[in-house]
Amino acid sequence: MDVMWILWDALLVGVPALVALWLVRVWGREHASDRIPVLCYHRLTSKADLDSGRLVDDEPVWTVLDTEFAAQLDHLQEAGYETLDLDAVMAIKRGERPAPAKGVVITFDDGYESVLRLGAPLLQARGQTAVVYALLQPDSYTTGQVEGVDRICTHDEIVALQEAGLQIGSHSMTHAILSDLPADKLKWEVETSRRELAELTGRTVDHFCIPRGGVSKAVVDAVRAAGYQTCSGRAKGTARLSDDWLELPRIAVERHHTAAAFRGLLTPRKAFVHKVLGDLRLIPTRLFGARWGRKLRSVLYGPALGWLFSPRHVKRLLLLAGAGYVLAVAHLVSRRFL
Repeated sequence: MDVMWILWDALLVGVPALVALWLVRVWGREHASDRIPVLCYHRLTSKADLDSGRLVDDEPVWTVLDTEFAAQLDHLQEAGYETLDLDAVMAIKRGERPAPAKGVVITFDDGYESVLRLGAPLLQARGQTAVVYALLQPDSYTTGQVEGVDRICTHDEIVALQEAGLQIGSHSMTHAILSDLPADKLKWEVETSRRELAELTGRTVDHFCIPRGGVSKAVVDAVRAAGYQTCSGRAKGTARLSDDWLELPRIAVERHHTAAAFRGLLTPRKAFVHKVLGDLRLIPTRLFGARWGRKLRSVLYGPALGWLFSPRHVKRLLLLAGAGYVLAVAHLVSRRFL
């Protein structure tokens, strides 16, 4: 019985202690002096087209209205942020150029035509830049996801993005779940995309984004072996100059983010919340892998149950869980010692 009580006490104290240490570590990261927010977008939607009825786009997460994007760029400018591409960040890390007082990186996954049509002119008009992780041979799943509302850029349009002042990175060849692939196909996705994008654009491609949450040690090792300098995947939160940028965390900007919410994402306190909630939402993927994790997340975070996992509700649930834990400990102590 004494052994059982000792094990129970260790579990009761140890698990919350580990959670507390993790939270302290995340809090410290988000308040570091060398933090650089790396913002993650996917595609843009024209508000004028929506309002006129020319377009129906009910995607709840992975698009941002062009008017909201313009307002977000204006806020970055007014708040004194300098937009950096990833080559500039690497130069800062190597000590080849000074770090700005406030630096931020804007990234777009997949290379949608809406980024060229709607995003590039807004960035150009403000003297800002972004990174686009492009696809050369997108699979049918990827093209089907946006059929009728957007499309993946053609090779000529990828070149046009670069000519508009945006940096081109690789998002693999086909947008496959890389962690599901055998070694030879993984190598082809990672290495061939780098070589062919470089041939297409006439510039070295040093930055990779792992598609569809297919992160694994083997995938990161393949990216490293291919010669990339940075790699982003599913990690959430703010990046730091002192980080290994082959495991680059980002902050997702989503359709539901208001102007106030966007401003908050740039602050350490809100970025801390974003990191914690993002890691909690990734639990299905970490437990069951990218493919099944995605399916489970679509159920948990879909229209029926998604409201339960909004930041407000999750924070309430965490507070209730904390209160319940305190009460449970008090009850057990009273039964054992009183």
